[in-house]
Amino acid sequence: MSDARFDISFDGTLKAEADPTKTREQLRALFKLDEQGVERLFRGKPVLIKRGVDGATAARYKRAFDEVGAIIRVTLVEDGVSGQTETDAANDPRPLTPEEASGLSLAPMGDFLEEAPEVKMIELDISHLSLVPGPEWTLADCEPDPPHLDPPDTSYLTLADMDVPPDDNQTR
Repeated sequence: MSDARFDISFDGTLKAEADPTKTREQLRALFKLDEQGVERLFRGKPVLIKRGVDGATAARYKRAFDEVGAIIRVTLVEDGVSGQTETDAANDPRPLTPEEASGLSLAPMGDFLEEAPEVKMIELDISHLSLVPGPEWTLADCEPDPPHLDPPDTSYLTLADMDVPPDDNQTR
């Protein structure tokens, strides 16, 4: 697996067929943003979404933004510096996608999925099974027993007559 790291940024660019209002709401829900957070994403200036993520994480972000109609920029980070290699930058001004940088790509949707085999369920009679011990059961039965505590030592205590005044030697 590649050790490549990527920065993910978004400048508010949407796909041609995307509804701007719907996309804003979906991004708001996806990232749990308030109104100011959503406005920050759509100011027209690049906003760093995530820094130094691996290829799989970058691909997940790309899929999430694609699904709502937004276009993100995934940039390869080399030696702690964000950007592309000089060769790539000279030939292609756009940033590398995680798939391009790692040499891996995603299969087209539906090509890798197989039809799930039909599973025949065995019919079992479970009507006699119950989670409760009987018809008299209540939620109070679920309460744990109180912890066992030894009674305190009271052997040194005595009872005194109230009519007799205390000795000077005794304490009250």
